[in-house]
Formats: sequence, C-alpha cells, structure tokens
Amino acid sequence: MTRENKNRLLVAAAIAVAACLALYGLTNHLFWDDEANTALFARNLLAEGRLVAWDGENLIGFRSGAELDDRLINVYMPPMQYFVAALGQLLFGESTFSGRILFAVAGIVSVLVLAVFTARFLGESLPSALPAFLLALTPAYLLYIRNCRYYSLAALFTLTLLAAWGGALDSRRQRVASYAVGIASAVCLTLTNYINAASLFAAMPLFFVFPEWRTKRHVRLLAAIAGAVLVVGLWISFFSNPFGPRVQVPDTTPPVRRFFTLLLWHLTGLGTFEFMPVALFPFLALPFTVRRLAPLRPLVLRGLLVAGVIATGCAVTALFSPQPVFKSNVADMRHGVPLIPLGSLLAAMAVFILWRLFRPLAPAALALVVFSNVPHLAFLSRADAPVDIRGRGRGVRCTLCDYLREQSAARTPANTTSNEAIIEYLKTVPEGSVVMVYPTYLTYSPMFYVPGLRYCCQLPADKDIRPEIRATLPDYLFWGKARLDVAIIGARPPRKSSGPMNFKTDGRTYYLGEYRLTGYMDATQWDFSRPEIPWRSFAPEDLGDNAWHGFFVAKMSHPSSGSQPP
Repeated sequence: MTRENKNRLLVAAAIAVAACLALYGLTNHLFWDDEANTALFARNLLAEGRLVAWDGENLIGFRSGAELDDRLINVYMPPMQYFVAALGQLLFGESTFSGRILFAVAGIVSVLVLAVFTARFLGESLPSALPAFLLALTPAYLLYIRNCRYYSLAALFTLTLLAAWGGALDSRRQRVASYAVGIASAVCLTLTNYINAASLFAAMPLFFVFPEWRTKRHVRLLAAIAGAVLVVGLWISFFSNPFGPRVQVPDTTPPVRRFFTLLLWHLTGLGTFEFMPVALFPFLALPFTVRRLAPLRPLVLRGLLVAGVIATGCAVTALFSPQPVFKSNVADMRHGVPLIPLGSLLAAMAVFILWRLFRPLAPAALALVVFSNVPHLAFLSRADAPVDIRGRGRGVRCTLCDYLREQSAARTPANTTSNEAIIEYLKTVPEGSVVMVYPTYLTYSPMFYVPGLRYCCQLPADKDIRPEIRATLPDYLFWGKARLDVAIIGARPPRKSSGPMNFKTDGRTYYLGEYRLTGYMDATQWDFSRPEIPWRSFAPEDLGDNAWHGFFVAKMSHPSSGSQPP
C-alpha cells in the first residue's frame, strides 16, 4: 500500500472517530436557550417563510426583542444557522435530534476538509491525517459542533475557504474549483457569522508573504471573493441592517483598554478552554536550533502563517466582539471555534517535529494531548476561570474522559439542566396558561418543547412595532400588561409565602400580581444549562452565589379591579 493510500485510510478513520464521538449521546440533554432560539426561528421559517418571531401565540423576544425590527423579524443574527436548522426539521421533524444532527455532520465533515487543506497547503511535508485525528479528539470542538448553533458551520466554511485559497491555481480545473468553492464558502461564512468572516478575510492577505500566493491568479481569486462578499454585505445591510438593533449591554470600558483586554483573554483562552495544546507550539522553533531538523524549516514557516491567521482571528474578534468587558473575567470563546482546527494543524506540526527529533517523544506528546489538559496549560487557570463540579480549579485531568463519561450518563437529578427541570414542571401546567420564566433567556427552551403555554413579558411596552402588527399582539407579551398564572424565577425564594410581586428589570419596576409560593426547584442555572460547555468541564466562572442555584415557583392571581396594590 502506498503512503498516499495509507494516509487516506487514516483520514477516513479520523472522520469515523469524529462521527462516533460527536454523535454519542447527541440528545442526552435538551436544547439550552440559544439552541432553542435557533430551533424556534427555524420552526417559524418553515411555517411563515421568513425569520419572524411571532407565531400567533408565542414570541421569541430575546433581550426584550432587541434582535427584532419593527416587523418582528430577526435582523441581528446571520440567517444561515436558521436555514440549516429548518432543513433538519424538514427532514426529521421537530426534535432535539433534528435540530443538532446537521450541525454535527458539518463539524464531522470539517475533519475531512482540514485534511484537504493540509494537503493543499503543505503538500507531502506533513501527513494530513495527523491534524485530522487531533481535531477529531478535541473535546472542546466536539462539544461545540453538537449544538443547534452556528459554531460548526463557521468552522466548515472557514476551512473550505482556506482549502480553496491555499492551494495551487495552475490548471484550469484547479482555478474553476477554487473560484466556485472559494466564493460559495465566503458567502456562506458571511451569512453564518459576521465576526468569523471578518477574521478570515483580514487574515487571507497574510498568504502573500509567500511567493506561491503572490500571483495574479491568487489576486484575482481574492478580488472575486471580496466582490461576492461585498454584494452579500450590501444585500444584508439593505434588507436587514444588523447594526440597527441594540442587543448587547453598553460597555463603559475605554475602547483601547477594551480591545487589549479582550485580545489577551482570547489569546489565553485558546489554552484555558482547551481549544489547542499551546504548550506544544514552542517546539516549532526546533528546526531553527537543531541542525538535523533544518529541512523542516519551510514547514515551520507555513506554521507561522497559520499562527498569524489565529492571531488575526483573535484580534478581529477582540475588535468587534459584543462581549461586555466590565461584567466579564474571561473571553466568550464561541467566535473562536473556527480556530480550533488551525490549532490542531499547529499541534500536528509540533508532533511531527518531535517525531523527527526523537521518535519516542511524539507518541508521548500525542498521549498528553489526547488524555490530559497538560499541553493546553488549562490546569494553570486561575480560580475564577474554568471550574469542575465542585467549584475548584480544574487541575490536571482527562477532559476527553470526562466528555465520554458525561455523554454516557443517563439523565438524573444530579445532571439535569435548569432548562430540563423547568420544562418538566411546565408540562404539568394547564395548556393556555400565561407563564413567566426569569431570567427571560431561559424561556426559549420551554417555548420549543412545551408550546401550548403562553410565555409572557417578551417585549417592553415601548418596543417599536408597526401599528398593524401591534394591534394583533396580546397583552401578555408585554411587560406591565401581562396577567400571569405561573412565575418561575431563578433566585432565592422571598421571605413571605404570599403577597404582591413587584419585579424590577431594565431599570423599571412592574407589578405582576399576587403570588403564592408553591415550590422550589434545586436546579443549577448558568453554564450547567448549556450542554455545549458543561460547567464541570469548561465553565467560565465559579458559581459562588446561591441565588443562581435554584428557581422558586409561584402561582399568580390578580385583584378583580386590576389595580395595583398601594
């Protein structure tokens, strides 16, 4: 068997490993809030043919409808994830499986595309199966691509664009393929995640450092890609204007300080969140210090280009990220998911160099990468960074083992997410009841799985809505007008078992009615409700406040006069 055929078999094996790991326990947990948001808009897209938030009974009002224009159309988020989720529902019906399966498949296909990019970018300098295997065994990557969310799509289109851009354009067939795949990938990436698209487009000129890409053919290809993206950008701005909505909390941090803070957080987060084994990267310098490794210097120079793409991605993300710095202490790494495959490529280069230096070192390095978080330096993270289920710093551990253990565990009270606990309770509530869930972002998972209820308080009374649409909306959608039947609130229960409930949000206080406590759910909120980053593996902060560790349930009633209490 030739070396090329062996490599192809190994790439196929890497894809099989990625498929087994990514699909294992895919439906163990129900959608968390952002996943449910995607699935709900996909449902409405199939029913209405557009990304409208109102379905005739319930409304998807994330951040008090901040994502929505005056037609109640979602204009803030790029639409690709909704199209993919809608296709999943069309093929497999409305379910957790249908929402996640196509995104998982996109993440699995990305393993193949990484191998293709490696072969086109490096030729025979590095076996393309090695980075593919490393990616297939990266728990952080596996956790993200299982989501009904844009993460895997961003990774796939980033890699397909790099594969189209990173190869030779010598023959007509190569040029036609590169133009078709490159333009299609650029357009799809733009429609998937604006920050990821800007990050990659900003990094592509780095390839001009090498003479292989300083050709008129590559310049024309880049111009064609840029032209297609410009047309799509103008179309998006004209028809949806995603810059109009004010979704995120205003950040009072000075701009320069904010940029460098986020840049530092994202660069260090590559290791802290186990995106890539950063401790291996210094070994890329060995060919410049060990004479017999000198033939590997061209490989390392290509590695420096990949590192430049990663650094550019972090910088552009820091520049445009909506994350508020003043209320955070680590980066929101979701925009960095497309960088994980590039980290696998750098790690593969480092392992290959160790193999050429002293062969026993390479298997040892691979074992450390796969079965520990030591090469990621995650065990050095401070106490308020990722924690385990006991609230301690993670220390040295096998995150892949934790991943397998978690996906094999049956759902029990100990690992039930807050979304799941709320959903189970709401299944006992009479159909048609008006329900409030707070924090409000936890509303959308129940809204998907228990659609027969009416979920209130989705919009402020002064939300800009076209008059003909507002006239069709019921009062329970609006803060200050809703008359609740049930309230589920993530906080400590009030000291009195009954009385008037005045609720403060967005700087305003609303009277919700007379409450009577009926129960308390001991369900951990926050990242434990997000299965893409299980809090015992990758949570961004220590959950020390007991107010986030449960929900009280109250039955609501209203005075017959409808007046507020004094």
